[in-house]
Amino acid sequence: MIWQLQTHPADNQPNFTRSIDVSSESKPTSSGSIEISYPVPLGQAKGEYALTGLVASVPSLGISLNYDSSELPPRKLTITNSTTFEKPKVKDIKVSGS
Repeated sequence: MIWQLQTHPADNQPNFTRSIDVSSESKPTSSGSIEISYPVPLGQAKGEYALTGLVASVPSLGISLNYDSSELPPRKLTITNSTTFEKPKVKDIKVSGS
């Protein structure tokens, strides 16, 4: 499953990750559903994410099926992450020459 940040990233989270791929974090359940467990990394941008893609594998046939957002029910999730980072300012650069 691929999720993409739908909101503007926070100013205090520059260059934080804005997508989530939980393909390796999911497992099928007996009810025909999947269960997802995703530990939010410190560098994950907070905000609202939308489901934008899904890859389903059929190991017995050796095939994978790809679904884009138009083929999926709309699903959203919210990531809460209090980690922040302020980009340091460059105060000076000294160049010495020969």
